Amino acid sequence: MKSIFKKLFFYKIDPLQDYESVLNRVIGWILIILVVIGVPAVTIGVVEALRLGQTGAALVYSALFTPMLVMALLRNRINYRIKAGVTLSCLYLLALHNMVLYGFSGAGIPLFLTVIILVTMFFGFQAGLFTIGLTLLPALVIAYLMVNGQLSVTVDLKAITQLPVSWITALSILFFLGVLVVMSYSFVQQNLFDTIRLTRRQAQALRQSNQKLIREIREKEAIEQNLKKAKEKAEESDRLKSAFLANMSHEIRTPMNGVMGFAHLLENPDLDRATRIQYAEIIQQSGQRMLDFINSLLDIAMIESGQTSLHYKETSVNALLDDLYSLFKPEAEKKNLRLNYHNNLPPEADYIYADSAKLNQIMANLLQNAIKFTRQGEIVFGCEKGTQGIQFFVSDTGVGICRDMQDKVFEEFRQAGMNYTREDEGAGLGLSISKAYVEMMGGKMWVHSEPGEGSIFYFSLDSTVAEPASYSTNTG
Repeated sequence: MKSIFKKLFFYKIDPLQDYESVLNRVIGWILIILVVIGVPAVTIGVVEALRLGQTGAALVYSALFTPMLVMALLRNRINYRIKAGVTLSCLYLLALHNMVLYGFSGAGIPLFLTVIILVTMFFGFQAGLFTIGLTLLPALVIAYLMVNGQLSVTVDLKAITQLPVSWITALSILFFLGVLVVMSYSFVQQNLFDTIRLTRRQAQALRQSNQKLIREIREKEAIEQNLKKAKEKAEESDRLKSAFLANMSHEIRTPMNGVMGFAHLLENPDLDRATRIQYAEIIQQSGQRMLDFINSLLDIAMIESGQTSLHYKETSVNALLDDLYSLFKPEAEKKNLRLNYHNNLPPEADYIYADSAKLNQIMANLLQNAIKFTRQGEIVFGCEKGTQGIQFFVSDTGVGICRDMQDKVFEEFRQAGMNYTREDEGAGLGLSISKAYVEMMGGKMWVHSEPGEGSIFYFSLDSTVAEPASYSTNTG
């Protein structure tokens, strides 16, 4: 009994269970309740009807209750819609029969209300509205007939109320409706909040899954982007390697051919002194070019391995600029270029502590590039006092550099025009070495350029005066 009571009023459904299964359980319990309270009520009603000579009423009671009894016995074998349809149809006809016999004083109205509620529960909103119409129509007809005297209650209600069937029926209907209402409220209370909580948990889990999926998608996109960049970098490295091999072949074979070729020509005993001196100078220039290239390779290797040393000492900026002007003026004049320099430093700022050899190499690399890539015009170099130290510059009126290459020219083996048949010699290491030296001394290097209008390379160094010993460093 306790188990039945608990299942009736504290029955909890599985929120993941389909709605049809829930309704099938509900109609099963309704049939059991109808049988429990209907068997004694109908039995007494049939007996009393036969005793009063109302054979028709007895047949109606038996005919309407028998299908519900069959549905209850076969509740686990029949679809819930069939069970609900048969049960509610019998209740509807029972309510209609009761209203015809007893008018609006009997159990017809409560039974009609019960049918409307259950039809809505099992068959939906539209079926509930249709059932309201089906109950109102016969009720209006009965009311109209009774008002016009065409239908009257022939049963002695006073005598009926004294019969056991009357109060048993009334109590059964009250019990059935009460149980139905309490079951409905308990069912909603027990399951609705659980369903809401489950839905909230599922929504939260779904939100977390979505966020996780979004993160995974973003991580996948980031990985794809990194793979794409790595692929592009690998392809770029492959192109740079090909360019480097071509440059190295050019930078080694060209001076080597000069050395070997003119050395062979010097074997001719009939050459005059002037020709021999000219050939010797060519051999010396070719050897120096090869030596410079090998030194550049060694410099970049030492930079990358961290073995480059800095040796700071007192350096005269004016003297450095004068020496550079004297060194590169003949080379500029060979190409009919004007070479000028400006020193805007005040006299007290002429001497700075720096690695003079590397500072000289940086300026020499920039001047060599300026002369190499300038066909006509002038080259200007110099320095001035800046907010963060001394700022050096080398300006030319050469071919210029497009914007997308202005950062890449500082990479190893890079030149603004990457082709293997260019007339301008060089391995593309000078700017990379120069930028590395500047950064090792705490400065930075950059370029401003427009294609066809020339370039200006800048680099800044800290000119703070300090004891020379504090500047003796080794980056290795």
